Amino acid sequence: MSSTVSESFTSSDDYASFLRGELAVPFDLYATMRREEPVHWAPEAESWVLTKYRDVQAISQFDVRVSSDRLRRLLSPVGGEAGFESLHDHLRTWVTFLDPPDHTRMRDTAKRNLAPAEVSRMEGRISVIVDNLLTQMETRHEPDLIRDLAFPLPAMVVCEVLGVPTDDLVRLQDWSNRAMRFMENVSPNVALVAADANAAIMEMTVFLEPLVQARRESPREDLISALVPLVDSGKLSSAALYGWCLLLLIAGHETTTGLIGNAVTTLLQYPEAMTALREDPSKVERAIEEVLRFESPVDRQTRLALEDLVVGGRTIAAGDRMYLMLAAANRDPEAFPDPDRFDINRSPNRHLGFGYGIHFCLGAALARLEARTAILAILDRYPHLALAGTPTRWRGQTMRRFESAPIALGMPNRT
Repeated sequence: MSSTVSESFTSSDDYASFLRGELAVPFDLYATMRREEPVHWAPEAESWVLTKYRDVQAISQFDVRVSSDRLRRLLSPVGGEAGFESLHDHLRTWVTFLDPPDHTRMRDTAKRNLAPAEVSRMEGRISVIVDNLLTQMETRHEPDLIRDLAFPLPAMVVCEVLGVPTDDLVRLQDWSNRAMRFMENVSPNVALVAADANAAIMEMTVFLEPLVQARRESPREDLISALVPLVDSGKLSSAALYGWCLLLLIAGHETTTGLIGNAVTTLLQYPEAMTALREDPSKVERAIEEVLRFESPVDRQTRLALEDLVVGGRTIAAGDRMYLMLAAANRDPEAFPDPDRFDINRSPNRHLGFGYGIHFCLGAALARLEARTAILAILDRYPHLALAGTPTRWRGQTMRRFESAPIALGMPNRT
């Protein structure tokens, strides 16, 4: 690997904050990196950082020289799997860590339940959930967009997809956050974070075990019921079933929470766009795609080079890690005219907000439906909606979302 660096950005405070997962607004740094060193070796992260659209898209496609299996790399700072068996055994079944043919086989076990045709049948139920959440939000002394809508909506929906009770969302959010902190890998005490994530996964598994047995005895129209026969026939391991549940409970709401939170806060910061959307709700699909590009809820994806390969004129050695910076690629002027302008009429909009290639987000159709329903409902119901404070961001390198966003609802529209 080359040690060539561009002092203009590697010596900056923004660069140091970026490596720690603390840079709230990274786009100026990403622009500099795209311009000066779009395939950049970051020795502190022991990773290549790719920021150009064409490079990120190319590596995202299936290539036998590139792997998504970086779980062992994640566990290496704590000495491998010993003591973290639950963390390893469940995460190793996640499609995000798998390559074909295992990736294809695992993805096929769940894709029917998340197919657009199946998702469209949930529209009425999602509308009811949104209406109830907004009604409850009105009773709050200090309503918060994330706590009161952007988190509970996708969490409740994914629980219903799985067949999990929705009356314990606080614990589900706790387990999710503890697992995600390990995935973000930004804490100075990696062993402590890994141990906490391992404990969270064990707790969640104990929570799920009686539900799995109940579906075995009395199946319903949910994903757990669809997966249990695959376990009983030997086509799917028990760990893989729990792995799917864990993945969907965690990742199934993280991206959508980010999308809804980023969408509403961005619209509030661009009142002309918000007004245009209120006047013409048919623009909502393009608005969502523009949010996915402009404020991508997933900042990066990670890949490992299995063989030496050349990207953007740089040689990436076998075994090297690559960070595919989706948010940076989505602001690349070579792919998007005037990329720093928020334009809800932008078309075409071939963003990478849901990834690309075989790892394109399996729940994209569901996320879009939830976001569309939530955005239209909150804008229609609260014509004077406004931020009531400064939103606080989740600290991490993978998810680009808010932990909190205080809002003022104003008088609701009851017509």
